[in-house]
Amino acid sequence: MARRKTVTGLILVLAVCGAGAPWAEAASNTDVPPLPDGIKGFRGMLVGTVVSKADKTFVLKVEKITRVWKGNKAENPKCVEGKLVLLDLWPKSRLAKKHLEALAGLNAGDRVLVEPFHFGGDRLSVVEELRKEEPCNLPEGIRGFRGMMLGTVVSKADKTFVLKVEKITKVWKENKAENPKCVEGKNLTIDIWPKSRLADKNLKTLAGLKAGDRVLVEPFHFGGDHLSVVEELRKKD
Repeated sequence: MARRKTVTGLILVLAVCGAGAPWAEAASNTDVPPLPDGIKGFRGMLVGTVVSKADKTFVLKVEKITRVWKGNKAENPKCVEGKLVLLDLWPKSRLAKKHLEALAGLNAGDRVLVEPFHFGGDRLSVVEELRKEEPCNLPEGIRGFRGMMLGTVVSKADKTFVLKVEKITKVWKENKAENPKCVEGKNLTIDIWPKSRLADKNLKTLAGLKAGDRVLVEPFHFGGDHLSVVEELRKKD
């Protein structure tokens, strides 16, 4: 179990790790409080800003919890919103090498989307997603959207992509967005909704896409600063 002692604003971390990676000296000049009980057992995704980093660890100021997976056991994940959290890179992840490269390219102040799990102790461990997010807020006019849009892939990761929207092609009866066309010409972050009956198919489609591809997509807004693919995702010739 880790012991922490703060000396003139420095954090000295003495740890014997369980399931996660050995801790590197991560929180230079950053006072990181113990991990709140409400986030312990967490499985999901969050957005935050990098405060400081080392080779295999970083301190994140959590902005918001964006996703909670079925295996989540945390009773109150939102308890970390607005707080500092220590994260490490889980060495058993299939994306461990990619995570090291991603972390090496980050700087203090960068906004990131990350998929951490809690395996024990006072830190979270990056298991899948770790990527820089552009500092943007979803326009109010698209919140509650139900429909379809056409656009071009700007960048992508395993479960998410950034789309430059060309136009809104259809709006369903259930749509609650007041001004869907407000996103035309703008970049949107879109993920693959894990509860969709077509989730596996959409993940395979995403894997085959590249930056510059034009796609037709059916995303819904369930909350947060992103949309989620519910049904259609296909390359448009």
